[in-house]
Amino acid sequence: MIFAEPAFLYAFLPLLLLLYFLHPGVWYRNALLLVFSLFFYTWGEGIYILVMMASICWNYGFGLLIKRQNQLISSFAILTIGVIGNLFLLGFFKYTDFLVEMLNQLSGAFFTRLLINQPEIHLPIGISFFTFQSISYLVDVYRGHVSPQRSLLKLALYVSLFPQLIAGPIVRYETVASELETRKSTFSNFAHGIELFVLGLARKVLIANPLGYCADQIFSLPVEQWSPGLCLLAITCYTLQIFFDFSAYSTMAIGLGKMFGFTFLENFDAPYTAQSIREFWRRWHISLSTWFRDYVYVPLGGNRRGSHRTSANLLIVFFLCGLWHGAGLNFILWGLFHGAFLALERTRFGEFMSKRARIFQHLYVLGIVMTGWVFFRLESMNQILEFFRTIFFLGSMGTVIHPLERYLQRDVLIALCAGIICSLNWKQISQHSSFLLFERSRLRELSKVLLIIGLLLLCLIRLSAEQYNPFIYYRF
Repeated sequence: MIFAEPAFLYAFLPLLLLLYFLHPGVWYRNALLLVFSLFFYTWGEGIYILVMMASICWNYGFGLLIKRQNQLISSFAILTIGVIGNLFLLGFFKYTDFLVEMLNQLSGAFFTRLLINQPEIHLPIGISFFTFQSISYLVDVYRGHVSPQRSLLKLALYVSLFPQLIAGPIVRYETVASELETRKSTFSNFAHGIELFVLGLARKVLIANPLGYCADQIFSLPVEQWSPGLCLLAITCYTLQIFFDFSAYSTMAIGLGKMFGFTFLENFDAPYTAQSIREFWRRWHISLSTWFRDYVYVPLGGNRRGSHRTSANLLIVFFLCGLWHGAGLNFILWGLFHGAFLALERTRFGEFMSKRARIFQHLYVLGIVMTGWVFFRLESMNQILEFFRTIFFLGSMGTVIHPLERYLQRDVLIALCAGIICSLNWKQISQHSSFLLFERSRLRELSKVLLIIGLLLLCLIRLSAEQYNPFIYYRF
């Protein structure tokens, strides 16, 4: 179940809201949210709900053991076992197929009789997200940042809370610890939550979906039928699609959290307006980049052990970041590609770029990011190489079979324009704009309400008429 589907919008959410506000007790509301969250996950995963429940019990037990005085085993050893257990769970379901395939390729080149049968292991939805949340919980308990949760119900709710369960943002336990104990649902927070949810839904349905459909149509063509124009259009559409698809889900998750009294931190901050790759990663998928910073990069030594060690640490972190996104060589290349530019920006190249005009810096970032998305989107090395051959006019330039106009339909053009406009840093623009002087006026509030209602109705109409409604990060 995803947020942009009828079952959620017409049944799950209205019923939950109705039952949630019947009683103000925190225990009742926690139990209700837990039941609905488990149902939400079971709807899409069935029996694999047991994997998440096993993870919850594992981390509940180890969270308590870490702070318990034990003469036989240290807290650090308990933490290590707890983290290894989480990584084993993630590794088994997400990387076993990839490792077997790699072993088969290596052994097939030398020992053809040692080929291993390819297993078919199902990847539970959201396992990357709830596993990283669980690891951060154990580490923060060990570091003394939070106290271990003694209520299994509350820890289970933290891990399984449906707004951020299957696609983030990755929520630190310390962020919601107090709200698990007591929280207040105010009308202003509820109204703000609805506003965020509808805005996220609009970004998903009205911008990401049309652009994603265009990109999928082009990338599904045989590579020999690609043209430079088609490749440029496809990667432009995908660049906007992945941002509006993922940021929309995060915005909807934050909005849903506010409806139920939880505060999730912002996950995107106009990343396509960044002036460097370093700044891009401070704005893109913030919960993931800060997770890797706090739990991998800093423990490795960060930037405290010289430039060479810093570069190595960055490459390690982004190798793992790429691997986290998917078990494939293309994801690893995408991660290393970003890590290499982050390391490069710490050299004289970074100083050189920082002195260039802002528009030049901006174009540099967009070029690197869009190039990276090629690795992220195309799974086979043949497609990736052919894409670059085509975009740089190195391929065969025969008769154009698929004219650009066939894909530049009205919906795509509107979504492209809306995507570019909505990618701007409107927080910064509003601080220097005089047209928002009356931002607290009744007219503005009325206009906002009418806009939200209009967007919601438009989204519902589009969802009822279209079958194309994917979610990119659903598989991570």
